[in-house]
Amino acid sequence: MVSIMKLILFNLSLLLVLSATAEIFEDKDLIEYSGRKYAPVAGLVVKKNESGQIVEKTFYKDGLKNGLTESFHTTGQPSVVGEFLMNERESLWSWYRADGSLQREGQYAKGLWEGEWQWYDEAGTLTMKKKYRNGKEEQ
Repeated sequence: MVSIMKLILFNLSLLLVLSATAEIFEDKDLIEYSGRKYAPVAGLVVKKNESGQIVEKTFYKDGLKNGLTESFHTTGQPSVVGEFLMNERESLWSWYRADGSLQREGQYAKGLWEGEWQWYDEAGTLTMKKKYRNGKEEQ
């Protein structure tokens, strides 16, 4: 629980710092080109559902996902937290259940699973570990 709180506090502080220097857009401001959506300029794009609840926050640069991204459950709890580097998943990504407990986490490198990935049950007990290199499971 402490690591979840640290992650949430880190993400909130990062969002506050970056959003102070970035323009904020909504999903409707994105431009669609060849079936993909791009931000018109650099900034934080906030996607909301029909009720106006925030479902995703993603930073863009040069029209591509670049930086922290967060998706949210309908409970408001984070569901996925990770980073993009020029539209590819990069760095540590974490998936959470609606109650806030960690479900799985692992590293991405150039959009592919890399290194050790870990899965957890609802009680927070590690249930499985697998290692990956270039997106393929190591034996």
